[in-house]
Amino acid sequence: MLSWSQQRKLLYLFGTLAVLFVLIYVPFLLFWHEPATCNDGRQNGDETGIDCGGSCSQICRNDATDPVVLWTRHFRVAPHVYSAVAYLENPNPNSEAPYAEYEFVYYDDEGNELERISGTTFIPQGKRFAVYEGVVEFTDIVPARVTFGFTRIPSWRDGTFKTADIVVRNKALLREETAPRIEASVFNQSQEYISKAELVAIVYDSLGKAVAASRTVVEDLRPQETERVTFGWPMPFETSVSVCSSPVDVALLIDRSGSMESDSKDPPEPLTSVKEAATLFVDKLVEDDRVAVVSFAEDTTSHVIGDLTFIKDDIHSAIDAVSIVASSSSYTNIARGLERVSQIFDSIPQRTGTRRAAILLTDGIPTAADDSLDPEALAAEAAILLEKANISLYAIGLGTEVNRGFLESLVSDPASYHGAAQSQDLSSIYESLATEICAKKPAVIEIIPTLPAEIRF
Repeated sequence: MLSWSQQRKLLYLFGTLAVLFVLIYVPFLLFWHEPATCNDGRQNGDETGIDCGGSCSQICRNDATDPVVLWTRHFRVAPHVYSAVAYLENPNPNSEAPYAEYEFVYYDDEGNELERISGTTFIPQGKRFAVYEGVVEFTDIVPARVTFGFTRIPSWRDGTFKTADIVVRNKALLREETAPRIEASVFNQSQEYISKAELVAIVYDSLGKAVAASRTVVEDLRPQETERVTFGWPMPFETSVSVCSSPVDVALLIDRSGSMESDSKDPPEPLTSVKEAATLFVDKLVEDDRVAVVSFAEDTTSHVIGDLTFIKDDIHSAIDAVSIVASSSSYTNIARGLERVSQIFDSIPQRTGTRRAAILLTDGIPTAADDSLDPEALAAEAAILLEKANISLYAIGLGTEVNRGFLESLVSDPASYHGAAQSQDLSSIYESLATEICAKKPAVIEIIPTLPAEIRF
């Protein structure tokens, strides 16, 4: 056991050491030691990585998932000028990236690289977003495809910008046939001032494929304030964006009477031109549309197995099979052709919401083998049956021997009659009918708001 003098010496020693510790360590802490921060380049404090995780707003790279590229496309904006869009989704519900570096790469149809375009973008939290890159010129070659990828995402952080803060209203596509233009209004429904926001507009066709894109910027968007925005293109889109609201069932009713080879017997003309134009018509239809092919002279024939199909190859074969049969080519029995169309539609249940139509092509006036019958009256009765069944009837009168007034009386509307003075006119008529029988609804327009990469909070 220590004596009293020894205990007192130890007490003096510990006291001296404590004073020295305070005199040395405290100044060290004050002047040389740097406290843990979220930007000191070290993992310290409660961080789970270097300057990330824990109490730091920056999220560690391993704790975030890379955005998913849903699709990438390029568009011709003007002669030799192209733009590109990547449509992406950020799977991180609460994380955003203020500054991400990306790269578009254009290729020709042989896979050769044509151009690399780099840029930066803001990645919003938990949302789908678009990256747009415009005005890329190719003078001597047409690009075949484009790819997109992120080259670097320096950091993720807790989300601060919500795309729901910006509401896009009153979208309208104007002047589609000349110089397309989208007009819309942008409303800041948040309580925060937005100094700048980017908006990417994407226009989709009837199959949901993007056919055009553009970008604009709105600045100084105050809380609860609305601004008008516009997007423009210098030339019409390469693909029409009118959207069919429902599929179509259509019957092609083709005259194969003897007069359909009056211009030439080998190949039979105008029948050959009619079949070529009808094939082009079928190619304009979409994959959910169904077609029947019926030919008529004295009798009628349905050339499609099962009478109605959406298989394009089968429809092409059915059109090819239409031919002039000498034993039954003396008459132009329009009534029987219309009756056969009614039978086909009556035998097949109508799909919900589907529009039904028939397109009659003839180069002559109606005739029948029985002189006691009125062929025009019979055709009119058959046309009435189609109308009662909600089947829209269109007619094409080919040449100069047709009775236009009679054919106009058959169709659902006088505008549904089309005259073709020559067989060369048929392709454009069938093409217009492919558009006409489609029940239209407005083009699909998507406008996506985000922030420029340089915006910081």
